[in-house]
Amino acid sequence: MVIMIADNSIEEIEKTYTLLSKKEPDYVFYKVGSGEAALHTIKGNKVDVAFIETGLSDMDGIELAQKIQEKDITTDIVFISENGDKAAEAFEIYASAYLIKPLTYEKVAKAIENLRHYRKENKHIKVQCFGYFEAWADDIPIIFERKVTKQLFAYLIDRNGALCDADQMICALWPEKGVTPSNRNYIRRIISDLRSTFNTLGFEDVLVHNKGLLGINKRKIDCDYYRYLEGDPYGIKKYRGEYMSQYSFAENTNAKLSINLIEKDDENHYNNDIKLSVKCFGGFNVYHKDEPLIFTRKKTKELFAFLVYKGGTVITAEEACSALWPEELDRTAAGHRLRTVISDLKKTLKEIGLENILIRKHRQLAIRRDMIECDHWNAEEDFEQPDVYKADSYMQPYPWAEPERERLINGILLRVTRI
Repeated sequence: MVIMIADNSIEEIEKTYTLLSKKEPDYVFYKVGSGEAALHTIKGNKVDVAFIETGLSDMDGIELAQKIQEKDITTDIVFISENGDKAAEAFEIYASAYLIKPLTYEKVAKAIENLRHYRKENKHIKVQCFGYFEAWADDIPIIFERKVTKQLFAYLIDRNGALCDADQMICALWPEKGVTPSNRNYIRRIISDLRSTFNTLGFEDVLVHNKGLLGINKRKIDCDYYRYLEGDPYGIKKYRGEYMSQYSFAENTNAKLSINLIEKDDENHYNNDIKLSVKCFGGFNVYHKDEPLIFTRKKTKELFAFLVYKGGTVITAEEACSALWPEELDRTAAGHRLRTVISDLKKTLKEIGLENILIRKHRQLAIRRDMIECDHWNAEEDFEQPDVYKADSYMQPYPWAEPERERLINGILLRVTRI
């Protein structure tokens, strides 16, 4: 949902924004301080809901709402006012709500839940591809009779509207089994089950059939992946390195998206001016804005240290587990521990607005080197050598850093010998 907030006061705009964000963090917002700015915003953008202060300094709020409706009658209008003086006028133009300050979460939540147009006009299938794949019909989770039916729907979404035949579906869903007569019969049953699911929900036109081929009607689906491809701010904001995480056929698409995540800094809201400062000599310490970064778990800090040690190269989950828990023979248990640590690291970085430092693909991790200032990297790039004492303290107390410690010390001793 795209929301515009129009108010004279920046403070009031932020209050409204905070309440709406609490209702749904993934809303896209436009914040404007005048009627003219609001009209300029809607010229090039689709706005689903406009929250308008009735007493704007340059334009009457009712007048602004009417001009918005002239451009798009489906934009819901929610008025905000100090009193109820203009309530009658507001409902004459079919406003969705008229809220009297001070605003509360309950007031804005009720307004969003009772919009005149958005809920009625947007009955659709909603699909989430970023993270785990999920689907909803009119905001209610879709229950698939079989797991493989859901997997087939995910594959069709991944195809981005392209039609595919039964053999392509079989190879994607069961790559190890191959195309056999029994698998062809089975995929026909799954297709029938998928059609039945959407027919029951009243969305018969979501699937496209043509001469034995099957695809998705993209116009009937609200999908974060499709929004991303269209350059929609909502889709761009949602992608954080994970795509249909439970399905192996999605790995190729996620690899392409991950490359875009790295290359298109501006589109993905990276802020390269804000960096972490990392000290590898004298132990391992991380600073943000000259303040020590506090890690809630020792292993979280060690994982980040290991990623710095690898210099921004991609590491596998197996490499990380071997470094952090070298004595753990149960790799499954180590994998569970690693997922917990990764989640904690993401949370730690998100709290300081630097979650994009961590790049995560399917069972692979890396960090953005350009967002970190590191004394070790600087020494390597400037061909400077730390003294023996500092080299000996490199990445202490982590045992996996011993090879680099020895290399640094040997390099210094060799240099001293030559002198």
